[in-house]
Amino acid sequence: MSLIEVTKDQLDTEIEVDLRPHSPQLIHFASSSVSLNGNPSSGKQINIDVDVNTAVCAKYTTLEYIVLYPFEEQKITISINESSTNADADADEDTKPNTTKCKDCERRIPVASFVLHELHCTRNILKCKQCSAIVPRDTNLAFSSPPAATHHGTFTCDQCKTHEFENYFEMVIHQHTSCALKLHICRFCHLSVPQGEADYVDKTLGLSHHETECGGRTDICPTCNNRVRLKDFANHLQLHKLELPKTFKMCANEQCVNEVAANASSGNSGAHVLQLCDTCYGPLHEWREDPQHRLLQNRLERRYFLQLATGCGNLYCNNPYCRMNLKNGATSVSSPSTKEVMKQVLLLMQKVKHPQLPMNKSLEAKEGSGNDNWFSFCVTSESMARKKILFDMLLSEGEFEKSVILQALKQAGDNEGNVRDWLFNNAEKKR
Repeated sequence: MSLIEVTKDQLDTEIEVDLRPHSPQLIHFASSSVSLNGNPSSGKQINIDVDVNTAVCAKYTTLEYIVLYPFEEQKITISINESSTNADADADEDTKPNTTKCKDCERRIPVASFVLHELHCTRNILKCKQCSAIVPRDTNLAFSSPPAATHHGTFTCDQCKTHEFENYFEMVIHQHTSCALKLHICRFCHLSVPQGEADYVDKTLGLSHHETECGGRTDICPTCNNRVRLKDFANHLQLHKLELPKTFKMCANEQCVNEVAANASSGNSGAHVLQLCDTCYGPLHEWREDPQHRLLQNRLERRYFLQLATGCGNLYCNNPYCRMNLKNGATSVSSPSTKEVMKQVLLLMQKVKHPQLPMNKSLEAKEGSGNDNWFSFCVTSESMARKKILFDMLLSEGEFEKSVILQALKQAGDNEGNVRDWLFNNAEKKR
């Protein structure tokens, strides 16, 4: 037991003492304790007893430095002496009658239980021949080997032969983590090869030195047909995901800003032919065969008639061809006559160019067939109505292309701030 004396020139000030062992990474292996004897404010001297008798190895519990934290400027003197109480205690132990000293743990054991104790020590305790430290056999650190074989001397890596370590366990950690000759499976060539000595570039990329060199080979990107280094392939593919689509086919419904349903992806041939999104085409879907498109014509007429005669019932509706629209004054007390409604329905049905409806055959013969349909159906979502208002506002500003605005609404939703942030971070303005 060591006695550390800290002398100060002021009586009413406090001092904090920080004791650091020689090897901080092994502090949890040692059972050292620090205690203060006496009141620091009652005298000029503070005695600190450091018990290192139960440590794994004395070398790793030797005090490397002592840090003092005085709260006021003063003169402090430190001295370290061996405590005499430890020697007195050993002398008392040797004079105990009917006891025998164990050669393993060096403790005085009663003669009656010495045989059992000796068997227990032989099975469970190892003693270092150099420092006389006592180590339990079942500890994970000792691996049932003497401390002299793992904690004393210099250990050189068996693989690279260049790195030296103070103990065996640091060498093992090196061999399994950062050793240049450690075998690993390369993510590019898929071979078991040495990883090499990693530099700061390799650590930044999260690759081994071999993978940095092996990843310098190029391959063709299946998206853009450009040659890209293998180690940059993952980031390159992420850039393609951020690219805007070249075409964004808008739904033929004037009140909707969704993308047209693709025949190949959605499997909805009716929506694809009418150039409508899945949401707008839903009420028009018919499961029966309709080669002449008569059932489709009936559904279109019915939807337009109810929309113009009674309205959709949504207060947020901005469709000019809906009775609920307040801007046209259609919510007056007098309801429109059936004749007026049907006349408006016929005008709207004439704007359906594809597929060819029975009622539009004569009209297409005179004016010629077109390719683009035009609808004005009420939307059932308030979010879609807000997107439509936001789309018209951004389009009137003239800073971005129509397809770019539609993509921003698809990615960011109906919040104006989010849409403008998306356009600022991902889109280019018109030149």
